[in-house]
Amino acid sequence: MNEFGHFYNYQRPHDELDGKYPGEVYVPSLTSFVEKVKGAEYDEDVIVRKVTSNGAIRWGHDEWVMINSCLKGKRVGLKQISESTYEVYYRRVNLGYYELGDQVESGRYYRLLSDRDFPQRERDRKAKSRKVSDD
Repeated sequence: MNEFGHFYNYQRPHDELDGKYPGEVYVPSLTSFVEKVKGAEYDEDVIVRKVTSNGAIRWGHDEWVMINSCLKGKRVGLKQISESTYEVYYRRVNLGYYELGDQVESGRYYRLLSDRDFPQRERDRKAKSRKVSDD
């Protein structure tokens, strides 16, 4: 241990420790450190895609859905929640929603919808379908 570490932990009392030295109260963790985290696992009904080096996943032949470049090389799960809508997860974290559309353009990138955007779009869609059925 270097001089500073020894001084800080064994020669300098701390007010927050009621005047004790950190070396007196330190207790090693019972949780072992795992060097490599196990890969993400998803249920069988979830579609799994690997995030590419640019942060996107391929959807279909030449459509791309932007996920996040921080997740490059990781596997994300897509869970279908309606005929045209998928929830996108990394492990148990919902990253957003992806909607299949009629106006998909070849080679184009699409972004995920957030929790904030998605409910409003659903309400708009339902209101529009009620309006059509009322006519």
